[in-house]
Amino acid sequence: MAKIETYSLELQLKEAVSELKKAQANLRLAEEKLLQAQRNVEQRLKAIAKSKLELTDKYVTLQNTEDILKKKEKLFKAGGVTETELNTLRTNYHTVKTQFLQTKKDYETLIVGFRDSDIVKAGYDVPQDEHKKNELLTLINTAMEEAERDAAKSQVEQAKTQVEIIKANINEASITSPIDGVVAVRSIDIGEKVSEDTNLFVIINTSEVYCIAQLNEKDIPFVLPEQKAEITIDALNKVYSGKVKIVSPVLDQSSRTADVKILCSNKDNSLK
Repeated sequence: MAKIETYSLELQLKEAVSELKKAQANLRLAEEKLLQAQRNVEQRLKAIAKSKLELTDKYVTLQNTEDILKKKEKLFKAGGVTETELNTLRTNYHTVKTQFLQTKKDYETLIVGFRDSDIVKAGYDVPQDEHKKNELLTLINTAMEEAERDAAKSQVEQAKTQVEIIKANINEASITSPIDGVVAVRSIDIGEKVSEDTNLFVIINTSEVYCIAQLNEKDIPFVLPEQKAEITIDALNKVYSGKVKIVSPVLDQSSRTADVKILCSNKDNSLK
């Protein structure tokens, strides 16, 4: 029936679609960053496990070296070991100890953010199961990337909603009648501004119409409401079926007739 100018809405739609594509690209980037962060945590956990084994091995080696040195020092006092041999053992002990301390330092640096105290600080209980513990450590150490991913998801949903709103506004720019019928009155002209309470058209449903006929005075007693009736329109050469709805109680004094209103079917809209 009518269409509101949608040029500005179409521009808004293009901009909204562009923003949606941008938000979707940001989401893909955020998801990739989260995936990479999870991989980094997995590698870190493997490195921690390896470093822990190395630290244990260095500690055992240090203990064995220390035990050997103590025994050799006793033998030296008894004359069973030369001073040169003892000095060599002492040098080796200090080398092993230095290696152990360096490995310990590296391990302590590596586990920052992956300690039980870090889990508690994040507000969680420390799981006894190692697998669950690693899952929790992954969650804690990728919290920032996960938050960025969730924010990107929210932006995509907001952008989608904006696109849908604008599309709905464009669709609503086409004004259609809620009923079938014909336009009886047009209250606006092309280019005219309208508001929400502006009456645009008057639509009449003509699938059924009232036909008014004149009934002779002598026939009035024989015509009652809801009686079936037929009306012949000579100009259309058609016969229409209907029902009597109202028989006027007022008689025309000059013609001695009364009006009778008959509701006729008009599905082909031939009656105007």
